[in-house]
Amino acid sequence: MHTLTLKGMAALVAYCQQPPQAGAGKSSNRAGDNSFFGTPNLSAALTLATNGWQDGAAKAAKALAARRPAAGAKTATRRSVTRYDVSGDDCDVSRFCSGDPENMTENRRVMIRGKTVRRVNVALNFSSGVSGQTIMEYAVAVCAAVQRIEAGGNRVELWVKKQIGATTNGPAVFAMEIRVKEAGSRMQPAALAFACGHPSFYRRLLFALVERFPAREVTRISADSYGFTKDDASGGYLTSGTRWKYDEAVRAAIAELDAAN
Repeated sequence: MHTLTLKGMAALVAYCQQPPQAGAGKSSNRAGDNSFFGTPNLSAALTLATNGWQDGAAKAAKALAARRPAAGAKTATRRSVTRYDVSGDDCDVSRFCSGDPENMTENRRVMIRGKTVRRVNVALNFSSGVSGQTIMEYAVAVCAAVQRIEAGGNRVELWVKKQIGATTNGPAVFAMEIRVKEAGSRMQPAALAFACGHPSFYRRLLFALVERFPAREVTRISADSYGFTKDDASGGYLTSGTRWKYDEAVRAAIAELDAAN
């Protein structure tokens, strides 16, 4: 099986700006059909990839605010630390006696940076029958879930993944995996919401990757309706499923995300 690994949104954008392979499909840049693609063309999708999906970030923030924490769950995201500063409040006698002029201390509230790094996978395997609106709702739920994980003191390294095959019952031929958030990077909700399932990310940018990958088997898939989604047993996913044929199945996955602690 062929695998394409991209370690950031900038790498994804650069890959999509390459010319497609000879004989590849052209769906990634098909004009119109906003309800399916979410944007009018590939250029608009690349602009969203660069600037982020602001509306999605706002919806994720609203979902976070409306969700009640689980009973007994720790929700603190800040802690008190003592720092030395000449403008501090308390004199540190030992430091003063040692000749250190910066002997004043003060307590400050700082953001908690969790010590545990979690690599989390997000499945982006929707059939063509799943509506663009439902995919957007999934993206918002994933964005909110990742923010909850980080608010609990963990650092998340987030990857989105998709596998496709040439036939319904055949093996996976091509796997795409894109790191959309490093463990040590700050949370960027607008960028995260777009990468976690905006239909332009899923149906324009991922189609564009298939069109540009230099393998004859993959080019054939792009020329013939972009293949069939495949399950991925690698684990580490936010939801128990890794592909969905209908809106109802996606909504079940959203409910699973919303219920998770």
